Amino acid sequence: MTGRPDLAGRSPAQARHAVTEPVACPDLPCPDCGRPRYLQPPEVGPDGTAHGTTSGIGCATIDCPTAGLPLPVWLAIDRAVAAGAADLCPAGRPRPRAHGLPVPWVTPVTRATGPLWRDLHTARLARAQLESLCQVCGLGCDRRFSLIVDPHGHCLTSAPLHEECARLALAVCPAPSRARARTVTATRAQIHTRGDIAVELAMTQTWRYKEPRSGAT
Repeated sequence: MTGRPDLAGRSPAQARHAVTEPVACPDLPCPDCGRPRYLQPPEVGPDGTAHGTTSGIGCATIDCPTAGLPLPVWLAIDRAVAAGAADLCPAGRPRPRAHGLPVPWVTPVTRATGPLWRDLHTARLARAQLESLCQVCGLGCDRRFSLIVDPHGHCLTSAPLHEECARLALAVCPAPSRARARTVTATRAQIHTRGDIAVELAMTQTWRYKEPRSGAT
């Protein structure tokens, strides 16, 4: 398999952090007026936690009929790809990289911003849950797969991983360390789910790992 391109337009120090200010995205122009749309990242609290899981993108041209009507950035990306634009974060291994950091399949990417590290591509997450796709590489997992869970069993991102992809995520992503997370091997029977999955509506579940009972096979 050939190597993936580096996606970044920022310094190595910035590559680990999310976009925090509005950014013009010429690669995602407004379909009505053709001018660049602006990406508005989620608000971030004092602890660095984003309020929401996806950035919005909308037209700022005053006389445009869609001005002030933002879309989730992942939806704008999907529509652009469907219209013929390049998928900057396709499924497969090795992963695309931004300043040396591997970019998960469920992370939205635009040319203007690079990876949106705090965002989730909600439709891809829904597909990963529904089709047992790895959240890091986007390829199918076996019946038994890895999860990254906190001390209470809650999945940091509710989707499967290959064992090697889970090791990669633990090695490079700061979130598991902050959450004192670990990897476990599970089947669907060991996951307690909440919510429904609907790819077309970007509805996803939250997962919690259930420890096997002593003596269970």
